[in-house]
Amino acid sequence: MAKIRYRGIADRLSWSPQQQARYGEARLRAVLERAFSSVPFYEKRLHQHGLTLRELRHLKNLTVVPLISLADLEREHDAFLVRDTQPSACVSRCRAGTSDRTMRVYLSPDECRMLRAIERRTIESSGLTGRYTSLMVVPPNQIPPPPGWCEQLLHGRRYYVSSFETTPEHLRVLRQTRPDCVAAPLWVLTRLVKEIQRSQPLGFAPRLVLSWGECMRDADREALRETFRVVPTDLYQAWEFGPLAAECPLHDGLHVNFDLAYIEILSQGRTIETDEIGEVVLTSLVNHTMPLIRYRLGDLANWKKVPCACGWKGPVLAGVHGRLEQAILLPTGGHIGVRQLEKCLDQFTNILAYRAIQTDRRMVELLIVPSTLFQERTAQLLRQKCLELFNNEVGVELRTVNELPILTGNRRQPILCKLPRV
Repeated sequence: MAKIRYRGIADRLSWSPQQQARYGEARLRAVLERAFSSVPFYEKRLHQHGLTLRELRHLKNLTVVPLISLADLEREHDAFLVRDTQPSACVSRCRAGTSDRTMRVYLSPDECRMLRAIERRTIESSGLTGRYTSLMVVPPNQIPPPPGWCEQLLHGRRYYVSSFETTPEHLRVLRQTRPDCVAAPLWVLTRLVKEIQRSQPLGFAPRLVLSWGECMRDADREALRETFRVVPTDLYQAWEFGPLAAECPLHDGLHVNFDLAYIEILSQGRTIETDEIGEVVLTSLVNHTMPLIRYRLGDLANWKKVPCACGWKGPVLAGVHGRLEQAILLPTGGHIGVRQLEKCLDQFTNILAYRAIQTDRRMVELLIVPSTLFQERTAQLLRQKCLELFNNEVGVELRTVNELPILTGNRRQPILCKLPRV
């Protein structure tokens, strides 16, 4: 790989859609040729499905490549590495968690520099330029070693704190470091907001707040804005790939890092070109050491089909709608994601909490915790709105409860789908 020059990577943002497409196609073709000639997993897949490299020379034929998932990566992890690669000579990205068998994706040092440069570009395009300090809240197994070349490339100093620490400890570090950028999962940020409200104002205002890991609701955005005195920015990222997209400065869609990954959105096996919601499938354009091709990420998203008002020329996601396994399945094969349900039900200010549970293709049980202002008319309107959201394909059984059952995990779970997944 040629020497990494950040300015050249930053200048890609000014490319025309045609230049972006040509670059993406060239990188994708290089990844495919490398994978199907040097990676044991893909060589076996090529043989199993009777494919040849000649058939994959044109990107329109990419859909003949079978999809893979995290289960494949866990089952045949080492087979995804380019033959004769030494993991000790690579840089790894690991999955969140502290289990003994931590799942990793390996990159060469040059590929890691490219990824870091794209991360820096993402932050700078969100308005944070010049030298800056950042506080990153990440799982303990994702905290990097002591600073080296990475700090120079990122043009500032990063402080790391484990997401497993308590909220008071997160607040203590935040007050002590007073960073220009605060980056953390949404559940960490919302707990910080409540802790700050219980104690005293923060005393300073960061220039950028980055959130990831969950769909941000309007109420979340407003609470973060009031507490940190800056409008938060949604970051869509995956541990296997890096920052896939970042929210537009006008907060209307997510700008895709077209040089990091090739994104497909699928519905019932077909590629979607419209703004219909479907499953996100990714192919890495940076990682040639451990390439992931047509990797099912498990998220739901849709394209924004009108030009971005900020002038961005690249692809734009209209939104990410939550995890596939937490979506409501429609009989016709469509999905209703977390973001859609929350946008519908958050209109009802006389509902304190809610959860949709699906155990049948044609029926959803909606648990709600009502406030004292809740009336029978509210229940009727709520049922009507849900039926409209479900395109009248799924019935709604409404049940009021005093509190929702406690579930494991830090993320909100407004949808529980107990139907088997394909």
